[in-house]
Amino acid sequence: MSKGGSGAEAAAAANTKIDLGIDELRNQFAQSQQAFQPFIDVGLQGLQGQAQGSTVQGLGDILGQIFNGGALQPLIDERTRAAQGQLAAGGLTRSGTALETISAIPQDIGLAIEQMLAGRQGQLAQGGFTGVQNVAQLGAGTAQGIAGSRTQQGENLSSGILADAQAKAAGISNAIKIASTAAMAFSDPRLKTNVMKVSEIGNLDVFEWDWIPETKGTAVESQPTLGFMATQIEEKYPEFVGVIDGFKAVMYGPLLDKLQEKYGNVQCQH
Repeated sequence: MSKGGSGAEAAAAANTKIDLGIDELRNQFAQSQQAFQPFIDVGLQGLQGQAQGSTVQGLGDILGQIFNGGALQPLIDERTRAAQGQLAAGGLTRSGTALETISAIPQDIGLAIEQMLAGRQGQLAQGGFTGVQNVAQLGAGTAQGIAGSRTQQGENLSSGILADAQAKAAGISNAIKIASTAAMAFSDPRLKTNVMKVSEIGNLDVFEWDWIPETKGTAVESQPTLGFMATQIEEKYPEFVGVIDGFKAVMYGPLLDKLQEKYGNVQCQH
């Protein structure tokens, strides 16, 4: 008979490998998240820039930074000189149209730069959003993989426990058949529960008990639940105790004959 535990041990070994796989899933997700993080950070900055430019005050602040920074002044000067040259060629240097055209140059350049920056911020925000989506998809895939692995671990454990229980029950059933053939009765304490002493016969104690749940469905249920304990008999009359597939059994017939011979008409004493 199997000593039990082999199914649970196999399940534990398989689950150890699954734990390693889960650790690798988490490690891969962490590496992917780290790789996408710069895109997410830059995208967040772009989104904040778009949010700022969506209000009148925010747009004014952005244009103020563009005009007051000084970086556009060379471009404004160049555009102004080009416009003045064109106006001079047409004889419109002092006209109202000329003044309007010249004064509009800084504003036009500033707005064009703002629109270009807004477009780039939108691209950055979109890149960040895509990074977040990718991380979310990876996270969902990782979570699903871990959940599936945990489910498999639970199935492994239950299968191992069931296999051990079936093996134990099958072993007990087989041992019962052997004991019956040898005119022996099981009296191993490992098969008994709720044991209580009720009497004595000669120098042996008499007990009542219930069979353990693993014996259900086997022939052991029909065996008496009143008798001796194999461990005590083994100490005093070892010749009447045998071991069948790992469990102690008692040859009651010869033992009772021995007690009759030694103590006369043996009776239960309370």
